Amino acid sequence: MAWVSDESKPLPLKLSPSLGFNNLTSSVSTFAYIHKGDVLIYGLDGVLRQTLVNDGGVRAMEIWSSDGRRLIYFFDAKAAPGSSTVDDGGNFTQGIAMVPRGRNFIVGCSDGDVFAFQAKTGPQGEACELTATLRGHCQPITCAAADSECCVSGDAGGTVIVWSIAKHLERECSFDGDGTLAIEIAAHSRTINAMDLHPSSMLLATVGEDLFLNVWELPKCGQEGPSGQVGLVATSRVDNRLLTGVQFLVDGSHRIIGLAYDCDHLQIWHKLG
Repeated sequence: MAWVSDESKPLPLKLSPSLGFNNLTSSVSTFAYIHKGDVLIYGLDGVLRQTLVNDGGVRAMEIWSSDGRRLIYFFDAKAAPGSSTVDDGGNFTQGIAMVPRGRNFIVGCSDGDVFAFQAKTGPQGEACELTATLRGHCQPITCAAADSECCVSGDAGGTVIVWSIAKHLERECSFDGDGTLAIEIAAHSRTINAMDLHPSSMLLATVGEDLFLNVWELPKCGQEGPSGQVGLVATSRVDNRLLTGVQFLVDGSHRIIGLAYDCDHLQIWHKLG
């Protein structure tokens, strides 16, 4: 198994320079790129489909209609139910995850809360509502993920909480930042900037300040912990590119997108064989 770079045949795509970390997400037919608060949505053919502009620079969450023409919901973290009335200018939302089935998603907040939303379509068109506020974190949320069975949120202190979808997002379990180490991977010689799990295979992609993309095969986990070892299945060096984001495409092609600091195009890898 190996991945090779498509840099010699880049997508017909030009983007604003990246100034952030891991500002990529993808669906079956599109992927999105974030730059200074604006969201650029592209098709897999590299054609720009939509640009959503955050003209106010507000540290909040905006939800747009599927065609990108109408703002249907604005969520201000400091105005959420139960949030502090003191605005010190540090309120923000960070970490978002879509539930694969249904129209539900979660969003993390700087005060440690995790908000659950549901998107709806009714007589008045598309809409969105806050359905739950999940509490359990004591530090700002930094990341979130979800599958058809659970949602997961992580905070700046290293604590990870699993929320059960079947139990209406009831807290299932949690892992402290100083918990028992199960696996340690010597992945990069310098700081790891981003990582992504393959949507259907036990593969993990990582990119770091050492200019490398690495793809790892993870062991399966059972009741007694991981069975097997982590294996490096592919590695690729990108000269003169500080990789800050990585994402497996979910179109079944096993392609990987890499995002580089201050670079106006994306790096693409595809699997051989």
